[in-house]
Amino acid sequence: MDGRVALILSLPPSDERQAWIISDTGAVDRLGPANLHGSIAVSPDAQRIAYAVRSERSGVTTRLDEVWVAQAPAEQGNPQYSVPTKGESIIDLVWAPDAQNLLVATRETITSGGVRTHLRWLTPDTGAAKDLVSLPSDVVPGSFLWSPSGKLVAFHTQSGSLPSLCLLEIESGIVIFRFNVI
Repeated sequence: MDGRVALILSLPPSDERQAWIISDTGAVDRLGPANLHGSIAVSPDAQRIAYAVRSERSGVTTRLDEVWVAQAPAEQGNPQYSVPTKGESIIDLVWAPDAQNLLVATRETITSGGVRTHLRWLTPDTGAAKDLVSLPSDVVPGSFLWSPSGKLVAFHTQSGSLPSLCLLEIESGIVIFRFNVI
């Protein structure tokens, strides 16, 4: 970024979250809508904010099933992506270093038991989403760390009591490294 700091605040005792930007002069501005209850991501250039919401079609559940994107500092964005199945919920969003693409992590509860995490590559300008990988474990929200080129992303997973560190190649969608921490 250009000297500004982006903050994502969690406001207990509720699960409300807000995004703020602090300029190098100390000016503070809120980004996107207030009263969000899911993942929020500010693009590396601080020009856009992405956030997960519950769509009207999801009914009375608290399941977050849509990604909305707003031009900063706009209060309201537009829907850009919906999860493909009713059993999925958005658990994390993270902008790629290019500020043009989003990595969307969803959690699917499998009817026979267990969970599956899906990672998808979303291009908000076109609405195109590409399935990258499905994992038989939970991705730890907030654990994504990009390589400077944006071609690789590292993240943590948890399967039962077994934590792992994974490295995903974005172009191929292949987990090229997985280290189980015991």
